[in-house]
Amino acid sequence: MTMDSQCNSTHFDVLVLGTGLNESLIAAAHSRRGDTVLHLDPTDCYGGAWAGMDLKRFQSLTGQLEGFAEFEHSLGPAASSMASIGEQQSNRFAIELAPKLLYARGALVDLFSQTGAGRHLDFKLVEGTFISSPPPAAATAESTLQSTPDLVGPTDRVPASKEDVFASKSISLIDKRRLMKFFTNEMAAVQGLEEVPEDASFADYLHSHDIKGQLETVLTYGVALLTKSNESAQTGTHLVRKYLDSLGRFGNSPFLACMYGGGGEIAQSLCRVAAVYGGVYILGRHIAPVAFDRERKVWKVTVDHELTFTADKLVANAYTLKSLVPSVDVQDAPSAQRTHNAVVLATQGVRDDTQLGLYIVPPAALGNVEHAAERECPAHAVQVVDMGSEMQVCPKDVHVLHFRGSSRSNVDMAIRRLLPAECIIQTTHFTHASVDPTAQLSQDLQDTVFVVPSVTMALDVDSDVAPVIQAWKGEVGQEEFMAPLPNPDEEQMVNEARQLQEQDQEQEKDEAGQTQGAAKEPGAVEADKP
Repeated sequence: MTMDSQCNSTHFDVLVLGTGLNESLIAAAHSRRGDTVLHLDPTDCYGGAWAGMDLKRFQSLTGQLEGFAEFEHSLGPAASSMASIGEQQSNRFAIELAPKLLYARGALVDLFSQTGAGRHLDFKLVEGTFISSPPPAAATAESTLQSTPDLVGPTDRVPASKEDVFASKSISLIDKRRLMKFFTNEMAAVQGLEEVPEDASFADYLHSHDIKGQLETVLTYGVALLTKSNESAQTGTHLVRKYLDSLGRFGNSPFLACMYGGGGEIAQSLCRVAAVYGGVYILGRHIAPVAFDRERKVWKVTVDHELTFTADKLVANAYTLKSLVPSVDVQDAPSAQRTHNAVVLATQGVRDDTQLGLYIVPPAALGNVEHAAERECPAHAVQVVDMGSEMQVCPKDVHVLHFRGSSRSNVDMAIRRLLPAECIIQTTHFTHASVDPTAQLSQDLQDTVFVVPSVTMALDVDSDVAPVIQAWKGEVGQEEFMAPLPNPDEEQMVNEARQLQEQDQEQEKDEAGQTQGAAKEPGAVEADKP
């Protein structure tokens, strides 16, 4: 289908630039409520910085991609195994820069279950959350910086049920009782039965419940998924209660992950919803700088130097505005903090029995390896998502591991704590800006531009999408974000039932006609009336 046949109209209610998850979410919501949507992306694939990339494209990353930068690729001792993978299998990889997990009772899962917008997606339950044990006392800062010692240590499962608590060998009997009591109290608090002090830290809150030591580590980093110990009690308890509330909905884990590339797959599914309700999509074409016509009060965009469209409203993230919309003043965040990340391709996962695992390397397990300047900040944990071939993100006998932390040294130590060096095929280090640039909208543009955040390095996808959903509902004055979509299976059942009913009615008419004809005597002629 040509672009001319797709674009019968040149004016739209909404112009969306970029197919990241948040942009696609807004496009779907506008289309579902009846707005006309034009969705453009200069690249030829869905997802933007959320997308799962094939190996060749991932290895070609060198510059900047939205908030991602400083890509550094290096081969490991097992690099020769790449020859067995072969270049022709590059498209069997779907490597994300910021893989996300979905809480079973989170905002995005609830949206999918209530609307059916995610019925084309495949999810897998995370098989477990594991915490890396601290290194032996002999592993000093000097020894850990050497390349010879083997620092791979055991990982302990974070309890996800009463059975897990009492089966754990790393938690003492007394701590098991404390943990069960804490979980019971927090589950009751999910119903709003307990207030949390506003000025208390999460550590203080745990200490008030006699939770200390290894148990504090488990709850802070493995349950609440905090990366540092000085978060507020309100933040920590909210995450603990969300974790507990999500347990048991789909199985013995609170987390799901989307297969085939995660964020990019979710974005494409939402674009499919928008397209079903009339959204027009143009990908992989040249997009000229977008301008605002102040006389007509519309946005104007030209595609491939020949097709010009206008729209009343513009949706984009700050990076896209900076590159494609010169009329919007976009200021870089001053000295924005950057997270340090690594994607490791390996011939094995952290555990032989796990294809999808979440691993936490707490500060105590990282050792004293941070530089002096970094020691001024609170110690941070490193979070690791390990995906095998069952997630359809890599070939068989390969794992893709995503590390995210506060410093390069912490990430490197986390790699050494979880993986033997000889199994590493390739390591790619990169950084990500923790804060988006700021779009300075003039007064005449404020009602015509909806700025969505770009992808963050938060592990929970709700951290990205929940604020966007709330902001959009406030923007359009609508309580419901998206009306439920018709279920094709239910529609088919209704149509089949209607057809059967119509057939029954036709059969009844035929039988009634036959009965009426049989009631008359053969050859009888009704007399003419005078």
